[in-house]
Amino acid sequence: MGHLTHLFTTGRVEEVQTEAARMIADPNYAFFDFESELDVAGSNLLEGKRYEEAYFVYSMMSGFFPESARIWNRLGETQWNLGKAEEARSAFNKAIELDPDGEEGQKAKEHLLSLSEGE
Repeated sequence: MGHLTHLFTTGRVEEVQTEAARMIADPNYAFFDFESELDVAGSNLLEGKRYEEAYFVYSMMSGFFPESARIWNRLGETQWNLGKAEEARSAFNKAIELDPDGEEGQKAKEHLLSLSEGE
């Protein structure tokens, strides 16, 4: 994770996705929970209101982990903070589709409800 963070923080963003894909596919890293670790990085960016950077992380992650309701929820939050309401709705709906009765699905439903109330 340090390697990816270094690439990101030194402005070598274009290399992050390629390198992350390589590492995720490498059996030598099978023990490492990339989804959780990248989510922590993205969450930190979100909390710091660094929405463009968080958007990069979660967009990348949605490609790596397309069946993760948690990632789709976070992508929706990021998109909403960037003023991308329709994209946010789509991401939240994807989270609901993947986890209709679970915690992430419930969070996505709550986000959609608050988006509707905010309009």
